[in-house]
Amino acid sequence: LDGAVLSVHGSTSVAANDLVIIAARVPNNPGLYYFGPSQAQVPFGNGFRCVAGKVTRLPAFQAQQLLLTQTLALGAGGTPQLLPGSTWNFQAWFRDLGGRVDEPAWARAES
Repeated sequence: LDGAVLSVHGSTSVAANDLVIIAARVPNNPGLYYFGPSQAQVPFGNGFRCVAGKVTRLPAFQAQQLLLTQTLALGAGGTPQLLPGSTWNFQAWFRDLGGRVDEPAWARAES
């Protein structure tokens, strides 16, 4: 697959609570999102880790139709730290099972 593309849909309104993050062009394999307050470019698998600082990892789930789609709950009781006025960097982490057997096949999608 060519590189993945990360996009965000919905609004940042806590009242609307409809924020969705999507990584497109990912293999239909398990993946997850993680986020942190800073950016980096550190070699990681066959890509780069682009998120730095105190990183929060969200639960893993199965990509479907080449999409890794995660709804982010905002406000009290939602995803920790995702509060009004805060800024975060997100990254998708997924396994490309079509990669070489002798190397980790983790790829990236960046915001």
